[in-house]
Parts: sequence; structure tokens; C-alpha cells
Amino acid sequence: MDDIDPKILELGRRDFGENCELVKQTEWSYTFKCGEKSYGHISRFIAEPGFRVSASEIRRRWPDMDEAERHEFAF
Repeated sequence: MDDIDPKILELGRRDFGENCELVKQTEWSYTFKCGEKSYGHISRFIAEPGFRVSASEIRRRWPDMDEAERHEFAF
């Protein structure tokens, strides 16, 4: 993923190791691959200081979220 903010990549490498690379970005998180079977996840709420979602937005969307998306949001 070439369009990642270098600060996000630096955060992932600091937390998970220099060999980590971003493999997935979702609405709620970043996933880094750090080895053959090793992955690390960082919430966008932590990685992006200005990232905000209102409680009313979550209440509106929650019924339509599947279990995986709810879990990822809660993480």
C-alpha cells in the first residue's frame, strides 16, 4: 500500500518490528504483516489523532454492521 501516511507505517514498525508492512486498511484499523504468520493491528482511533466518529453515527450504523465489523470497531 503506497498511499499510507509515513507516520502510520512508522507507528506499525515501532510497535511490531521493522520488517512489518501494511497489508490492509479498513474504516476502523490498519493491519500489518510482520512475519509469515504474524500480524499486528492498530486502531485508527489511536493512529490518527483527529479520527472521530460520533456516538449517534455508531448507533445509526450498528444494526447494519456484521459481527466482524462490530468486533473490529470495538477493538
